[in-house]
Amino acid sequence: MTPPRAIGRPLLATPAYAPDFQAFWAAVPHRPDDRKAPAHDAYRRLVRFQAASAGTLLAAATAYARSREGKSNEFIVSTERWLADGDWRDWADAAETAAETAASAPPAVRAESADPALERWLQGCVVSDRDGTVTIKAPSRFRADRLRGEQFQALTRRWPGRRIEVL
Repeated sequence: MTPPRAIGRPLLATPAYAPDFQAFWAAVPHRPDDRKAPAHDAYRRLVRFQAASAGTLLAAATAYARSREGKSNEFIVSTERWLADGDWRDWADAAETAAETAASAPPAVRAESADPALERWLQGCVVSDRDGTVTIKAPSRFRADRLRGEQFQALTRRWPGRRIEVL
Protein backbone atom coordinates (compact mmCIF):
# COMPACT_ATOMS: atom_id res chain seq x y z
CA MET A 1 0.00 0.00 0.00
CA THR A 2 1.33 3.43 -0.89
CA PRO A 3 1.33 6.19 1.72
CA PRO A 4 -1.31 8.88 1.31
CA ARG A 5 -0.33 11.90 -0.74
CA ALA A 6 0.31 15.15 1.11
CA ILE A 7 -2.36 17.75 0.51
CA GLY A 8 -1.57 21.46 0.39
CA ARG A 9 1.81 23.13 0.54
CA PRO A 10 4.90 21.41 1.80
CA LEU A 11 5.92 22.16 5.37
CA LEU A 12 8.39 24.99 5.69
CA ALA A 13 11.44 24.64 7.85
CA THR A 14 11.35 26.46 11.17
CA PRO A 15 13.43 29.63 10.81
CA ALA A 16 16.60 29.88 12.83
CA TYR A 17 16.62 32.97 15.02
CA ALA A 18 19.76 34.80 16.04
CA PRO A 19 20.85 34.49 19.70
CA ASP A 20 20.18 38.20 20.34
CA PHE A 21 16.55 37.81 19.25
CA GLN A 22 16.20 34.58 21.25
CA ALA A 23 17.35 36.45 24.38
CA PHE A 24 14.92 39.29 23.59
CA TRP A 25 12.02 36.86 23.02
CA ALA A 26 12.75 35.11 26.31
CA ALA A 27 12.79 38.43 28.19
CA VAL A 28 9.81 40.26 26.69
CA PRO A 29 6.32 39.52 27.98
CA HIS A 30 4.11 38.41 25.14
CA ARG A 31 0.51 37.44 24.64
CA PRO A 32 -0.45 33.77 24.68
CA ASP A 33 -1.26 34.00 20.95
CA ASP A 34 1.80 36.11 20.06
CA ARG A 35 3.62 34.96 16.94
CA LYS A 36 7.39 34.88 16.93
CA ALA A 37 8.04 35.40 13.19
CA PRO A 38 6.34 38.85 12.87
CA ALA A 39 8.03 39.97 16.09
CA HIS A 40 11.35 38.81 14.66
CA ASP A 41 10.74 40.82 11.48
CA ALA A 42 9.97 43.99 13.48
CA TYR A 43 13.01 43.37 15.69
CA ARG A 44 15.31 42.91 12.69
CA ARG A 45 14.00 46.09 11.04
CA LEU A 46 14.86 48.12 14.13
CA VAL A 47 18.33 46.63 14.43
CA ARG A 48 19.08 46.69 10.69
CA PHE A 49 18.12 50.35 10.26
CA GLN A 50 19.94 51.26 13.49
CA ALA A 51 16.84 52.59 15.20
CA ALA A 52 17.92 50.52 18.21
CA SER A 53 20.67 48.15 19.20
CA ALA A 54 20.05 44.59 20.32
CA GLY A 55 21.23 45.56 23.81
CA THR A 56 18.80 48.48 24.02
CA LEU A 57 15.88 46.28 22.96
CA LEU A 58 16.87 43.62 25.49
CA ALA A 59 17.10 46.23 28.27
CA ALA A 60 13.69 47.62 27.28
CA ALA A 61 12.17 44.12 27.23
CA THR A 62 13.63 43.37 30.65
CA ALA A 63 12.30 46.62 32.14
CA TYR A 64 8.88 45.97 30.58
CA ALA A 65 8.87 42.41 31.96
CA ARG A 66 9.66 43.70 35.47
CA SER A 67 6.68 46.04 35.27
CA ARG A 68 4.41 43.16 34.21
CA GLU A 69 5.46 40.74 36.99
CA GLY A 70 2.44 39.06 38.52
CA LYS A 71 0.06 40.39 35.86
CA SER A 72 -1.72 38.59 33.06
CA ASN A 73 -0.29 38.99 29.56
CA GLU A 74 -3.62 38.24 27.92
CA PHE A 75 -4.57 41.85 27.25
CA ILE A 76 -1.23 43.41 26.31
CA VAL A 77 -0.20 44.53 22.86
CA SER A 78 1.52 41.97 20.66
CA THR A 79 5.31 42.02 20.62
CA GLU A 80 5.29 42.97 16.93
CA ARG A 81 3.12 46.06 17.66
CA TRP A 82 5.19 46.87 20.77
CA LEU A 83 8.26 47.05 18.55
CA ALA A 84 6.73 48.58 15.42
CA ASP A 85 4.81 51.33 17.27
CA GLY A 86 7.87 52.36 19.27
CA ASP A 87 6.44 51.47 22.70
CA TRP A 88 9.84 49.93 23.51
CA ARG A 89 11.32 53.46 23.66
CA ASP A 90 9.52 54.24 26.94
CA TRP A 91 11.03 51.16 28.54
CA ALA A 92 14.47 51.75 27.05
CA ASP A 93 14.48 55.23 28.59
CA ALA A 94 13.43 53.81 31.97
CA ALA A 95 16.13 51.12 31.79
CA GLU A 96 18.77 53.69 30.82
CA THR A 97 17.76 56.03 33.65
CA ALA A 98 17.85 53.17 36.16
CA ALA A 99 21.29 52.09 34.93
CA GLU A 100 22.67 55.63 35.15
CA THR A 101 21.23 56.03 38.64
CA ALA A 102 22.69 52.75 39.82
CA ALA A 103 26.11 53.59 38.40
CA SER A 104 26.26 57.11 39.81
CA ALA A 105 24.55 56.51 43.14
CA PRO A 106 26.61 56.37 46.31
CA PRO A 107 26.86 52.95 48.02
CA ALA A 108 24.15 53.87 50.56
CA VAL A 109 21.68 54.39 47.71
CA ARG A 110 22.75 51.28 45.79
CA ALA A 111 22.48 49.05 48.84
CA GLU A 112 19.80 46.40 48.48
CA SER A 113 16.85 46.68 50.81
CA ALA A 114 15.55 43.75 52.81
CA ASP A 115 12.07 44.79 51.68
CA PRO A 116 11.30 43.42 48.18
CA ALA A 117 8.04 45.40 48.00
CA LEU A 118 9.97 48.64 48.45
CA GLU A 119 12.45 47.55 45.77
CA ARG A 120 9.58 47.10 43.29
CA TRP A 121 8.21 50.55 44.12
CA LEU A 122 11.67 52.10 43.63
CA GLN A 123 12.19 50.52 40.17
CA GLY A 124 12.30 53.26 37.56
CA CYS A 125 12.82 55.98 40.18
CA VAL A 126 15.85 58.25 40.16
CA VAL A 127 17.37 58.30 43.65
CA SER A 128 20.03 60.71 44.86
CA ASP A 129 21.59 61.17 48.30
CA ARG A 130 23.08 64.62 48.94
CA ASP A 131 23.74 66.52 52.14
CA GLY A 132 21.72 64.14 54.31
CA THR A 133 18.66 64.29 52.04
CA VAL A 134 17.54 61.35 49.93
CA THR A 135 15.62 62.62 46.91
CA ILE A 136 13.46 60.16 44.99
CA LYS A 137 12.08 61.24 41.62
CA ALA A 138 9.20 58.92 40.79
CA PRO A 139 8.20 58.32 37.14
CA SER A 140 4.49 58.88 37.90
CA ARG A 141 2.31 60.72 40.39
CA PHE A 142 0.74 57.40 41.42
CA ARG A 143 4.12 55.92 42.37
CA ALA A 144 5.15 59.12 44.20
CA ASP A 145 1.92 59.02 46.22
CA ARG A 146 2.50 55.36 47.15
CA LEU A 147 6.09 56.08 48.21
CA ARG A 148 4.94 59.04 50.34
CA GLY A 149 2.13 56.95 51.84
CA GLU A 150 2.31 53.24 52.50
CA GLN A 151 6.03 52.84 51.66
CA PHE A 152 7.31 55.82 53.65
CA GLN A 153 8.09 53.76 56.77
CA ALA A 154 10.14 51.34 54.64
CA LEU A 155 12.01 54.32 53.14
CA THR A 156 12.90 55.64 56.60
CA ARG A 157 14.14 52.16 57.62
CA ARG A 158 16.28 51.96 54.48
CA TRP A 159 17.84 55.41 55.00
CA PRO A 160 17.76 56.04 58.76
CA GLY A 161 18.63 59.51 59.97
CA ARG A 162 18.20 61.11 56.53
CA ARG A 163 15.53 63.47 55.32
CA ILE A 164 13.47 61.79 52.56
CA GLU A 165 11.95 63.82 49.75
CA VAL A 166 9.70 62.17 47.13
CA LEU A 167 9.08 64.17 43.96
